[in-house]
Amino acid sequence: MEVLTATFLSHFCEMNICTSAISKRFLASSTTRRAAWATSHASSLSSCYTNFVRSAMDSRLPKLLFVLLVLVAAIRFSYFYPQLPDVVQSHFNNHGQPNGWQTKPVFFFFFVGVTVLATLFTFGLPALLRALPEQLFNLPNKKYWFAAERRAASLDFITAWFAWFGCMVFFVAASAFDYAIESNLHPGHVSHPERLLYVIIAFLFFTLGWIVRMFLRFPPPPRTL
Repeated sequence: MEVLTATFLSHFCEMNICTSAISKRFLASSTTRRAAWATSHASSLSSCYTNFVRSAMDSRLPKLLFVLLVLVAAIRFSYFYPQLPDVVQSHFNNHGQPNGWQTKPVFFFFFVGVTVLATLFTFGLPALLRALPEQLFNLPNKKYWFAAERRAASLDFITAWFAWFGCMVFFVAASAFDYAIESNLHPGHVSHPERLLYVIIAFLFFTLGWIVRMFLRFPPPPRTL
């Protein structure tokens, strides 16, 4: 009996040792897999962010977006223009109440003027900047960043910067005109009157972010030993 008990205890201990070894291997393998998964996903996220920044700095994307915004706004404005009264509410106070009026043609020409201004920001200024000499640029560390080997990349960034800014200027203006149209068509019953305030706040944050991005893009040149 004692021999059987001793044998059983011996086998039981061996099983515990094996089980412990297997568990350690499994945990180690699981930890390795988790580490590999985390590394892989971190690399993927980094790659996605890099591609996003690269796309954002490509001026073709904001220019295409600008054209789409102008087309949508023009179609919408053309549809509602005949329905507007001869004298339209064109300016509003902090509570969304009208405190300024214009004739319908003047209201239309203001829309056209804002569109032309935003187009200059998006297409005109970048083209003009490429033709300007370095001395006329008001940028930090311009002598370094506009050297011959870095000038093209710097101008590409500035072109995209103005293109995005032009998009945001037009988006804010289109939102304001859209609010005015709805206010004239449905006096006193404008849906979500606070939305224009949100658009303006978003524009301020966007402008602040892009100014910071500009300074980050053109830091002081590296010191040479």
